[in-house]
Amino acid sequence: MQNKDNTYKGYVTRVEPERRFGFIETESGCSYFFFIDNTEQIQRKKLGLTDKIHKFCSGDEVEFQIRTSPKDPNKNEAYNLIFIRNERRQKLIDEAKLSDSFLGYIKMIDNCLVVYYILQVLLEHSFLDFHYLC
Repeated sequence: MQNKDNTYKGYVTRVEPERRFGFIETESGCSYFFFIDNTEQIQRKKLGLTDKIHKFCSGDEVEFQIRTSPKDPNKNEAYNLIFIRNERRQKLIDEAKLSDSFLGYIKMIDNCLVVYYILQVLLEHSFLDFHYLC
């Protein structure tokens, strides 16, 4: 979805932090490549536009702009990403606040926190679910 100031909204669908890139998909189904550029985020923090530098991960809702790729003039890429929210992450935080406990554990894998939690299902069957908190 495009706003009047040439910004778009979408969701991060994939991130390769070691290679410093990822992909965003818009609600209309367009997919855009982006470089992970902390320089943009550091500048936004200095200007007081954000309070921290965000590590993008799958599921993040973002606002962004589009420009012609400097490496391939036939392609576009996303830049100036702004984190809006991550509903999965917020759901976990809200659940922990509400119950004041959490059935599961947190583990660090490849510099990324992974929350494993056990879901109770009918007839006392359980299964393990997990979410990445990068």
